Amino acid sequence: MAASRIFFGLLCGNPPQHSDAQDMPTPKASPPVLTPQDLEAFARKYAPILLTEGKRYNIPTRADADGDWDASNNASNYDKFLAGAREFIQKPYEKDAPYFPTLYYEAIVTSTHLFITYYLFFPHDAGDYHTFEPGDPRGGHNNDATSLMVVVPRSEKPFRVITQDHGRITSMSQTEIRLHGDRPVLEISSGNHALRGLKNGEKIREEEPEARRQIFLYAHGEKGQEYKLLRVHETLWLQRKNGDLFGGFDGETGVQFKGDHGPWAPWARPFTDSVPGMIGFALGWRLAESFFDPANVLCLSGEECSKGYLKNPYTQDR
Repeated sequence: MAASRIFFGLLCGNPPQHSDAQDMPTPKASPPVLTPQDLEAFARKYAPILLTEGKRYNIPTRADADGDWDASNNASNYDKFLAGAREFIQKPYEKDAPYFPTLYYEAIVTSTHLFITYYLFFPHDAGDYHTFEPGDPRGGHNNDATSLMVVVPRSEKPFRVITQDHGRITSMSQTEIRLHGDRPVLEISSGNHALRGLKNGEKIREEEPEARRQIFLYAHGEKGQEYKLLRVHETLWLQRKNGDLFGGFDGETGVQFKGDHGPWAPWARPFTDSVPGMIGFALGWRLAESFFDPANVLCLSGEECSKGYLKNPYTQDR
């Protein structure tokens, strides 16, 4: 049975019936204890299928893929690696490859919703409409990122996919976006890594010249290039005070990676364009409430939405 159905089934299960039930108080069901394995199962169920051109700078990876947590040398170290490993560009990634495709995720849970953030990190942004390769003088900047959130209600209402990319926030319902099972299908633009959800029924480019052929990134169990999932709270969040990784801070918490035009951290990327949210962000309240407190920010008007979290480590950890 799908992980989300099991979870919500536990939340909604009826208490056992007794013959003398009217004489006994009805016991309240204890909320399920969610483990890290449960959160990963939720993340895998909705993990996006990503389409991108077959250039290595368009493949998301770890922020420490070069072996350190210094953000200032990510692009240069990747250049050096590719220069000494040309076959790496042509072959599929091996499991132990230093720059194996990776997405960060975080799953925050209430009794009525799952809020799953997926964060894509890249060593370099090449700018619009072209692909940066080692030695290419066309510019861009060190480090880049984009992100999406899947909002899954317990009810029969469709889930939503929200992308946050270069200041643009786009929301698509389950009926609007192309799906493969429960997994949304999105495209990573070459060079600037803009993230776009494919519309339901939209065809995928299948016949392309070799240099521009799209490759498919899957979380698991499908034909195409696999990627790993790493939880934000167990990786990037542990480095939030690291001055080698972050150049901009809100208090002691890093919000922006080092480098010219460094990308925002996962917890500093708002998934709402509401007036209070965006004004607060512009004024310097850089910790995004839609990441830390999504139930209070992202529930739709009129939608049943519990504000009590079953799993949200950031309520105690900010």
